[in-house]
This record gives sequence, C-alpha cells and structure tokens, in this order.
Amino acid sequence: MSEKSEVKKGNDYFGAFEPLEVLIWLDGPRTFTLLDGDGQLCLAHWLQEKENHWHYVVVPITDQILKELNNGEQSLLDVLHQPRVYVVSVDAQFQTQSVSLVQFEQLPQEALPVRGTMLRRELEPVLRPRSIGAEIKPGDIPESVLKTTVENARKTPT
Repeated sequence: MSEKSEVKKGNDYFGAFEPLEVLIWLDGPRTFTLLDGDGQLCLAHWLQEKENHWHYVVVPITDQILKELNNGEQSLLDVLHQPRVYVVSVDAQFQTQSVSLVQFEQLPQEALPVRGTMLRRELEPVLRPRSIGAEIKPGDIPESVLKTTVENARKTPT
C-alpha cells in the first residue's frame, strides 16, 4: 500500500471491529458487516495477510447496497470501490492494530476481488459474454455490438 495520502485514524474508529453479520467465513471472518464509530453500516472484506496481521478493506455502505450485494446485483469490487476506503489491520487475536483512510487506488490491486466476483458462487452469471473492439468504451457500448454479442451467445451450444 502506498503512503501518498494515507490518513491514520484511532484504533477504536471501528470500535471492537466485531462483525454484525458474517457473509463469508474461511478460517475466520473474511467478509462481514460492522458499524463504525458513528453507527454507519460498513462492509469489511479481507484484503491480505502481512507480517502475521490480517488487513481488511472497509467501506461505508447502505442497507440497499448490502441487499444488492446479497442478491448478486453488485459485485464485491463494485461495492468496495467507494470514495471513503479504510484499511484495518488486526492481529491474531483480532485486535485492531491500525486504521488508515486511503484512496481506493492505493490498495494492492492484486489482493482485491476480480472484477465481476459476486459474494457467493451461486450468484455468478452462468454465461459471461465478452465483446472487444475499438468502438467499445467504458460505459458506452454501441447497440450493434450488444446485438451481435447476444446473437453469438444464443448460437453457443449448451
């Protein structure tokens, strides 16, 4: 993680860093909800282990965002890409060692969920069509490209 615009917060910024609802458990809580010091709902997602500490990325969310995440309407990466992003480091006893406010771009990108990864495997799309071309730009896919992509998907043997 880069140090360029990291803002240290008190270790108690997220209280005892206790999960409200564990969404993913794997040798401990990997993805869960919790409250920050102001009572705002947040999502914590395990980022990486470094020097015997677990690092979590924590972002404020709403009940609606949590519902969309649970229903597969938003991916983990979409939910984590927020204006306020915290990195919380906890030790082996799950005691908070540090809390830092960072920019999303400062997070180790290789440790983040892959684009399109859903909260649970059963929420993953069965078919994920891919279109490439010079006319495709983020947020702007021509109708002709969408039509061709759908037609090609229909032709794919099941």
